[in-house]
Amino acid sequence: MLLIAGSSGCGKTTLARCINGLIPRSYRGELTGKALLYGKEIAKLQIPEMAQTVGTLLQDPERQIVASNVFNEIAFGPENLGLPRDEIYTRVEQAMKRLNIEYLAERETFNLSGGEKQKSGIGRCADDESIYFVVR
Repeated sequence: MLLIAGSSGCGKTTLARCINGLIPRSYRGELTGKALLYGKEIAKLQIPEMAQTVGTLLQDPERQIVASNVFNEIAFGPENLGLPRDEIYTRVEQAMKRLNIEYLAERETFNLSGGEKQKSGIGRCADDESIYFVVR
């Protein structure tokens, strides 16, 4: 996991958008130089391909919550990859175990603390092969 921290306006979100391939595709900006992810140029990868490897968790996890309970929140990522149901369940269980939040599986997301929401967000975008980062 990588944490990008700094003062307001210093470029944390811009850097994250470059790393996950959103600049210059989805956001205006000029990308110069070359960034590699597992030996592949980020600029040449498609966003769906990037989404399988890189996830972003914003400082305010409320802005990214999509499901009503934690299990479904964590399942959102693998569901969007089109994985089979058995694989989704396996990944959700592994993520909850790694994050030590198995006890939250059926909790409603709006009743979670800020830290629990962030852990749920990390679980949503990461597996053993993924890179994810937190933007503060």
